[in-house]
Amino acid sequence: MLRIAQTKLLFLILSIFCFFSLQNCFAYNLHSRYANQGNNYITSIYQRNNTLFIGSQNGLAISYDNGTTWEKYNKEDGLGSDAVWSIYVDKNETVYIGGQSYFAVGIKTNQHYRFNSFSPPPYGNFGAVYVDENKIAYAWDSSDELLIGPKSNEYTFQLHHLPKPSCDERYVKFDGSKIYVGTDQGSFLVGTKSGDYYTFKTYKLENNYNQLHVSIVEGLNDTIYLSGGGEYSNPIYIGKIDENGFHYKEYNFKRAQDIIYVNPITKTLYLREYGNEITIGTVVDGEYKFKSYPITGIDNLLYASAVYVNDEGMIYASIYDNNGYSMYKGQLSGNNFVFDKIPNPFRTNDLYRK
Repeated sequence: MLRIAQTKLLFLILSIFCFFSLQNCFAYNLHSRYANQGNNYITSIYQRNNTLFIGSQNGLAISYDNGTTWEKYNKEDGLGSDAVWSIYVDKNETVYIGGQSYFAVGIKTNQHYRFNSFSPPPYGNFGAVYVDENKIAYAWDSSDELLIGPKSNEYTFQLHHLPKPSCDERYVKFDGSKIYVGTDQGSFLVGTKSGDYYTFKTYKLENNYNQLHVSIVEGLNDTIYLSGGGEYSNPIYIGKIDENGFHYKEYNFKRAQDIIYVNPITKTLYLREYGNEITIGTVVDGEYKFKSYPITGIDNLLYASAVYVNDEGMIYASIYDNNGYSMYKGQLSGNNFVFDKIPNPFRTNDLYRK
């Protein structure tokens, strides 16, 4: 009887350990840009001129009616593969795709896109892409390499190595003249162009060793917005760089915050809480004042694989639920952020059009 009891106790302990181990692995995968979550896993969301673009491991989808119906694009339409990791759309609605071992350019003709793909070394996953007004492309590779390619007859890229430390789950932002990279050591990097290459300088925050997410908004006089990547209470940092370093103001919260949007005109901040609220920060007498609003229609924005906020305050998010990844859109209504489900074009039981 004692042996049976010991066996049962050991089984119970192992079951509890496995459960929490799976929970931790599951939470990590939800935040991993390169997680293998199936064909309906949404990797990126972007909007330009009321046209919505979403990327997944099963291609690109475009909606002209705010997510009601979709057009789908994949390798047959010129993408280097079906995996789309990042999206950038310029003011002429040319679409630039960072994919799995490829960079693609899509030109719209008669309301339909056709893509040309390029495969620059080192053939990694391009987690961030940007193209400036001179058609120079910037692509960030999953092995922490920056690729810069001028547009001639086709895109050819030069490889730029990044100083360590860096972070696989970094946030990379481009503003045309500088490149900002968050790291997992409580610091961030600023790359300044020097000739044909970029020179990076590291800025360390005092008493911070967390992964930092960098939010950069053009037109805000080089103001830098930083949020920590920990699971517990973390501040956000807002500041500027001069010849003496990075000068910032720290805002603390009871629960960890992640900046998901900064309005380029009003400087209004949208923050995703590690809970079921969204916090909005507005500037009052030169200082930010914050107020939190409950979320309705979804359980938790924390488990979003991709989040995008447009200049009107509409939030688009891909949320993991019992049916895989579902697409939602929501906005502030009264004292709540109200979310409604819209079709996920990469899920077979959702409606879409080709």
